[in-house]
Amino acid sequence: MAKIIGLCGLNCSGKTTALKFFESKGYYTFSLSDIIRQELRDGNKQITRENMRVCGNDLRKELGEGCLAKKALELISKKTDFQNFIVDSIRHPEEVKELRKNKAFTLLCVSSPVEERFKRMIQRKRDDDDPITLEKFIEQEKKEFESSDPSAQQNKATMELADQVVENLGSTEDFEEKLKKFL
Repeated sequence: MAKIIGLCGLNCSGKTTALKFFESKGYYTFSLSDIIRQELRDGNKQITRENMRVCGNDLRKELGEGCLAKKALELISKKTDFQNFIVDSIRHPEEVKELRKNKAFTLLCVSSPVEERFKRMIQRKRDDDDPITLEKFIEQEKKEFESSDPSAQQNKATMELADQVVENLGSTEDFEEKLKKFL
């Protein structure tokens, strides 16, 4: 039976490292953030963390809170040449609810301390990372953590739904060992 592993966690917690690990094990990957990035490109908008947050929230308002997960499941159904899948960047409980409709789904939360995550963001230099201070990083994260807006990112509630949490505190090798145990 095919497996679908969902990845959630805060910004720079190690989700991309986990994604690469699972790809090396033959998993096909989908990122909900890539769906949002494409929306921004299609609208000729700059890809920044703020624009991605706003665009994702707007999509959830317009199409329903689980719309990004529905799109991922639609894409998965077309990939008949793969048995196992990773869905990355899950940031809303309704996305989890949608993905759980597939009995093969498991939600994995990747966790890491805020100072370590900020350091990783500075080191990775990704286009959609805004050059900011630790204080601004924490402030941005609060907008994504929980909200009274039902269509906004709800990282706290999403992470609470995880079937398992893997701490990413040490080296990449240590983290990958934990992911092997998870599998």
